[in-house]
Amino acid sequence: MKIISESLKHNDTLTTLDLKCWKPLSYFLFSYKYSVTRIGSDGVAWISELLKYNSTIKTLGLSATRIGTDGIRSISQALVVNSALTTLVLSVNEIGNQGVRLITQSLKHNSTLTTLDLSYCKIEYEGVICISELLTHNSVLSNLDIGGIFIFLFIKFLKSQIMKLEMTVQD
Repeated sequence: MKIISESLKHNDTLTTLDLKCWKPLSYFLFSYKYSVTRIGSDGVAWISELLKYNSTIKTLGLSATRIGTDGIRSISQALVVNSALTTLVLSVNEIGNQGVRLITQSLKHNSTLTTLDLSYCKIEYEGVICISELLTHNSVLSNLDIGGIFIFLFIKFLKSQIMKLEMTVQD
């Protein structure tokens, strides 16, 4: 990541950087080890640093890259100063509510991001609240994908019910 990031800091032609790794949805739903691309927090830190300098990248795709909350923190900091990025795809990453909170806080200060994909990111009720607050403050964001929230919550509910049944059977 460092080599790519350094080489793109002053590149003035690349507009899309897509580093995603996609597995079938069924694999994500039933196994949380869904990514073979492990950009991780360090890799995202380099990409975030790139976003602070590069003014031509309009689309950044980080689907299924296991960036986690620390990676989201780096991306969020870059979004505050970046004035070029219009599309950010973070789908199929375990960013959860804390990651959503970081992203939505940074987007209160960003005036260029129009498309945000947070689908299948393990977002729960608290994350939905953060997203709804963002939508009342941000007038630029026009495309938001939060698909999979209800599927994740339903699976979580089913798991809790199964655990209750198992406890009942043991008693």
